[in-house]
Amino acid sequence: MVPTVRPCVDTGKGLSGSRGVSMVAISSALQHRIIKAAETHLGPQADEFVRDVCRNRLDTPFEALEFTRINALLKAIEQDAGEVLGCRTAEALAEAILQIKADVEAGLAGRLIGSLARVMGPAAEPFMRNVCQKSGTSLDAVTRDALPALARTAKTEALPLLGEETAGAVEHVIARAATARPPAMLAGILAAARDCLGARGEEILRQLCRSRLETDLDEIEPEALALLADAIRVQSVDLIGSANAAAFAQAVAAALMSPNVALRGRLAETARKYVGPAGEDFLRRSCRRAGMPWEAVDVEHMMWLAEVVRTESTALIGKKQADDFARVVRGFLTGK
Repeated sequence: MVPTVRPCVDTGKGLSGSRGVSMVAISSALQHRIIKAAETHLGPQADEFVRDVCRNRLDTPFEALEFTRINALLKAIEQDAGEVLGCRTAEALAEAILQIKADVEAGLAGRLIGSLARVMGPAAEPFMRNVCQKSGTSLDAVTRDALPALARTAKTEALPLLGEETAGAVEHVIARAATARPPAMLAGILAAARDCLGARGEEILRQLCRSRLETDLDEIEPEALALLADAIRVQSVDLIGSANAAAFAQAVAAALMSPNVALRGRLAETARKYVGPAGEDFLRRSCRRAGMPWEAVDVEHMMWLAEVVRTESTALIGKKQADDFARVVRGFLTGK
C-alpha cells in the first residue's frame, strides 16, 4: 500500500510541519474503518455526511484528513448530527414505519381469512366475501376501522347456519383482527430501526416509544404506527443525532488503533538499539508531537515515520546514526 503522506519539502530550515516533519494524513485503511463506524452508528447515509462535514466544516477532503484534525471532525459531526443527519435519518425511519403500516393494511384480508379459517375451514373466504358485499364493500378493500361492524354482520349471518357458539367465535376472530399485531410487524420495525439508525437503533426506538407514546414497542398497535412515525419526525431528531454521534466518536477512538501490534513491537525494539531503553517512549512522544498516535502507526506510515525519527533523534545520537535509524525504519515498508 502506498503511504498516505504529504510530501516533505526541504526549505533549508528543515522539513515542513511540526518540528520539521510533515503532518500525516490518515491511511486508506483507517478511512475505511471510520466510514464503517459511521455507517454502523450514523446510518446508511453516513459516508456522504462525513465527507460533507470534512469538506464544508474542515475545508479539507476526507482523504486528506490529518490525525491532528480527527477531534475537530468528531466535534463538527456532533454539532451537525442532530440538524443534518438527525433530520435525514428521522425522515428515512418515519417513511419506513409508514411503509410497514401500509404493508400491514395491505395484508389485512389475507390474515383475516387465515384466522377465520381456523373456525370455518374452507368456507371462510366465500363467507367473508358475502359478508363484505352485504356491508357495501369488498374483502380486498376492508380496513381495520370497518372490522367491528363487519364482525357484527358476520355473527348475524353465521348464527342461523352455524349456531351461537361458532357465530360468536366468528365475531371474535374478525373483531380481534382490528387490533392484532401481525407476527412480522415488530421484526420489520426493528429491522428498519437498525437499517436507519445503526447499532443503537432498537434502543433509541424503544426509548422514543416509552417517552413519547407511553407504550412499549412490543405492545404497539398497527394503528399507532402513524403516531410513531410523527414522533420520529418531530421529536427524535436531536435524540437520534446526539446519541449516534457519541457512539460514533467512541467507535472512531477504537478505529484509530491499528491492529499491527507486531510491527510496533519491532519498531520499539529497533528504537531501543539506537536511543537506549527509552526507545519506545521516544517513538510515542515523537509521533505525538508530529500529530499521530503511536497506536495508529502501521506499515503505510513507514516513510513518514522514518522522517520523524531522523528529525527527532539527530540531537540525541547525531546525524549519521539518525540517518541510519531512518533507513532501518524505511526498511519496514518492504520488509528489508
